[in-house]
Amino acid sequence: MREKTLKLEIELCYDAKTVHGGDEDAEAKEWFFNEILSGEKGLLFLHSNEIGDTIGKVKVIKLSGEI
Repeated sequence: MREKTLKLEIELCYDAKTVHGGDEDAEAKEWFFNEILSGEKGLLFLHSNEIGDTIGKVKVIKLSGEI
């Protein structure tokens, strides 16, 4: 089966303290934004609780907002 690609604009709400230690840990914050969200490996899995499975992978193309 051939994969299809859709472009989505999303808003990500997350717990900064849990994910990268909050604003106090500059190195962890940089890692989260530069490696996890924007790096070459920055593919996120899009999961649906409704179907209980992964829908696909999300690649960050543009990142904006407060860092």
